[in-house]
Amino acid sequence: MKKAALIGFSCALIGVGLIGFHYIINEVNSPSSQLDDYTEVLDTYVIDTYSYRSYGPGLLDAEVLNIIDGETLQVRMEDGTPETIKLLQIEVPESGLSGTSMDHSAEQYLSSLLAGQQIGLDTDVTVRDEQGNLTASVFFGEMLINEELLKRGYAKVSGSPADNLYTEQYQEAEQAARSAKLGIWNGPAVPE
Repeated sequence: MKKAALIGFSCALIGVGLIGFHYIINEVNSPSSQLDDYTEVLDTYVIDTYSYRSYGPGLLDAEVLNIIDGETLQVRMEDGTPETIKLLQIEVPESGLSGTSMDHSAEQYLSSLLAGQQIGLDTDVTVRDEQGNLTASVFFGEMLINEELLKRGYAKVSGSPADNLYTEQYQEAEQAARSAKLGIWNGPAVPE
C-alpha cells in the first residue's frame, strides 16, 4: 500500500513538473512573454551603459587633428572626412570670475589630452550647430570629455534642452565645480 501511494505521489509530481515545464517553454517562446520584455530592457540597458561609460560600438570614430579652442576640435572621421566638432551641451566662457582665460586653459587641457588621439563621438538631437559643425559628446577611453571640462570648472552647461543624453551628469559635474569654486566659478558672481 505504501509503495503504491509513493508511486502515485511520484507520478503526480512528475506530471505537475511536466505541465510546469510545458508552460515555461510556451511562455518563453510566446512573442509577448515577459522574458522577451526583460531581454529587450536588458539589451537597452547594456547598450546605454556601454555607450555612457565606454568608448566603443555605437559611437562615431574620429582622430583629433587640431584643437581650435576650449570647446571645438578638428577631426578626421573614420571614413577620412574632416569635421569640426563642437562639444555638445557645454560652453567655455572667455574668462572666469577671477579674470583668468578659461578658453585658453580649456584649450591647453584638450591639447595635452587629445592631440592626435582616437576619440568616440556621441551625437544627440542637435546633430549640427548654426555654423554647420557636428555637435557631440566626446569620449576618450572611458572619459567623457564634456563632463571633464565641467568638473574642472572650465565650462558651464549650455545648449538646447532637447539634447539631454548626458544632461544629469553634466549638471552634477558643474555643481561640483561651483561648490569647489573651480575655474570659472572662482569668484563672487556667475560668469556670462
